[in-house]
Amino acid sequence: MRRTSSAQVLTKPMLHALVEKMHRMKRIRFADKGKMYEWVDENFAKYDTDKTGALTLEEFVKLYRDFLTRDPEAVMQQYADTASEIEALFVQYDADSSFGLAREELLKLMRGKSPRGWPEPSDEALGEIADKIFKQYDDDKSKTLDFDEFQSAYNDMIDQLNELYATIRQTVINNEGAGLRGMIADASFVDDEAAELAELEKATACRYDGKEWVVRREEVLGDREGGNTIERARKAKKIPILFKHPEQELDDVTQLFSHRGLPIVDIQASALEGEPPEKQAEMMREAIVEAWGDGKVLVLRLGVACVDLMTPDVMTHTFKKDTKGKLVLEVFTDESMSPTESLNEYQKALLTKKDGDPAKFRIREGFQLVITSGFNKDNWKTYLRGKLPLGELQPVQVCRSIMQVDSVLKHGLPKDDSEDAFAKMNALADKL
Repeated sequence: MRRTSSAQVLTKPMLHALVEKMHRMKRIRFADKGKMYEWVDENFAKYDTDKTGALTLEEFVKLYRDFLTRDPEAVMQQYADTASEIEALFVQYDADSSFGLAREELLKLMRGKSPRGWPEPSDEALGEIADKIFKQYDDDKSKTLDFDEFQSAYNDMIDQLNELYATIRQTVINNEGAGLRGMIADASFVDDEAAELAELEKATACRYDGKEWVVRREEVLGDREGGNTIERARKAKKIPILFKHPEQELDDVTQLFSHRGLPIVDIQASALEGEPPEKQAEMMREAIVEAWGDGKVLVLRLGVACVDLMTPDVMTHTFKKDTKGKLVLEVFTDESMSPTESLNEYQKALLTKKDGDPAKFRIREGFQLVITSGFNKDNWKTYLRGKLPLGELQPVQVCRSIMQVDSVLKHGLPKDDSEDAFAKMNALADKL
């Protein structure tokens, strides 16, 4: 490719400086400068396709898109996939991106390792551990732990934390004033796990009541007394929209369906690949019609891209005869999603000639539409209210355990910062 001006290319030192700035801004994170420069060198060579020693704007944009506009779970879990747990922790708590952990950052890291729901250790107890770690492992006496020092100290730190929490646990168990329910309310411990589980099951029996459900992951599918979550939603004439718990992987709920071999339409991936909303709507249309005829559960993985779909020319309350490449909101209702021998006007509008004769088409028993999202039930309204026919949807907060269900019902969800990360990614992508 011909280069017309030096201002139109990016040299390796320039890419070093850019990536280092993005590290400081926490858009890309590395444990130390050596690893950062290794990444730059490797990817510079990969994307300098004409081997001129500089990246054109087109080459750089391709590097950026390949690195940051993949499935968001892959972006947010990059270190979890490619680095050790220790390295991921180091990057997470290096708040000032200085390639070193100060004492306060180490204290936050240790608090982050606390078992959820346990009584908080005192500042003095954690401070004592931090002081021991710095005294023994801060080799250059810089009052910060670089990655190598932190790596050396990690096992020792974990051992000391385990000793601390063993002491806390014994104190709780020995507290004669704490009955079973008091201990459960504090998310504490009992020796009889079966008794605790039975008590928690009783305490969380209301999780299917109210406008929003809170359920365990294991309740979404499978055989459960009274029906699993999908079956309960059908009986309530609702279409379930399943949300992740903040502490779970972004795509945890969708993976559950994927492992069962159920068809999944990945709207999130399509949006990140730059497909226009009309194309995404056509993907959904085809999948819905196919699932109608097969009588299968269909999963629409909206992730965090659902807002992109809700433009007036794609989904509208007004019925249009020309609906090719479009979806009408009336399709997302229990009536339109129920097994039937004859289709209503909104259902017929989704059919094309290749789908078959509308007069002979039917929606078979077993069909059910499920929507999954990367949001949780504490922030879904911000993004979805007015975007989907919420009167027909059943918000379902999916947890991993009965303890999480109990905690969410009593105290709500823990803070989820994923929206901030997505907002920064989207803003940077818009600039490019």
